[in-house]
Amino acid sequence: MDVSAIYSLLTSSNIPVAHNIFKSPQNPPYLIYRNDSFENIAANGKTVLKKQRITIELYAPTTQVNNCEHTVEEVLDSFTTYTKERAFDDAQGLYITYYSFYEVITT
Repeated sequence: MDVSAIYSLLTSSNIPVAHNIFKSPQNPPYLIYRNDSFENIAANGKTVLKKQRITIELYAPTTQVNNCEHTVEEVLDSFTTYTKERAFDDAQGLYITYYSFYEVITT
């Protein structure tokens, strides 16, 4: 799955979404996703699998975090398994929920 496909899936949540950064300030809730790392898996001296880790950050106010998480998780459940972590950003007064998953890169 490429970055544009991930974007298309995330936009189905009806939460504003951007790859890496928004070009202008956003009011929460919003999503940012990025390619965190790439890994090559080799066997017999040849790359047999390439994968990338995708991280999605959901920024949501306290009053909306549960509903927004539910919406995002419905989208993610439709195409992948993932890990989830949540933190509170005192400076922004927002919860940030991090979702991570791996995708195989086709060559």
